[in-house]
Amino acid sequence: MMRLNKTNKSSLSCRETMDLIPSFLDSEMELSTQQAFLKHVKSCENCMEELRVSYLFHESHRYLDEGLYFDVDEDFKKMFKEKNGFVSTAVRARIMLLILIGLCLITLMLYWTGVMV
Repeated sequence: MMRLNKTNKSSLSCRETMDLIPSFLDSEMELSTQQAFLKHVKSCENCMEELRVSYLFHESHRYLDEGLYFDVDEDFKKMFKEKNGFVSTAVRARIMLLILIGLCLITLMLYWTGVMV
């Protein structure tokens, strides 16, 4: 899995984004990298088009081999929406985990100080 360089501050150049397209399509990308990738692609028309073309090439072989109907635009939109939704869900899950850990720590502190018995 490819990781963002710590000096990147979660922003990607067009070149970096295009290099990450195969990892994105194969779902082999860490969450932080996928967030930066999606952020860039949503704001860059050229990278979005490159992703669309790469998706067409990536999926067309499978569809042709299986003799399935392939609606490029609809399938691309569905894939992009699903991966974007996954990132949002994963971020919410991390926030909930941090809140839960915080509540456990507060409870332990109250117990140790004798406030909660």
